[in-house]
Amino acid sequence: APAKKPPASKPARRTGESPLRLIFGRNVAIARQRARLTQREICAATGISQPYYSECERGLMNVGTDNLAKIAVALGVFPHNLLNPGWPREPQSPHIK
Repeated sequence: APAKKPPASKPARRTGESPLRLIFGRNVAIARQRARLTQREICAATGISQPYYSECERGLMNVGTDNLAKIAVALGVFPHNLLNPGWPREPQSPHIK
């Protein structure tokens, strides 16, 4: 009898929401909007597909370090900022007395 093949596994790229992925997605979306760029423009600059990028912004994609770096460069921000839950901070307005 022929040997049984193990069941094919599905790619595990899309893994659902997690707190860090949600922070990353929020920060990426904010940075993109502040840069006045569309998702399509970011995808063209990075070589990342639009469906993949969209899932990144929604916190659904487990992003590798290479893609994190590409996205950060396209947005003009440091990669670590995209993972920081306290970023971006709004500038503090001085109190006027």
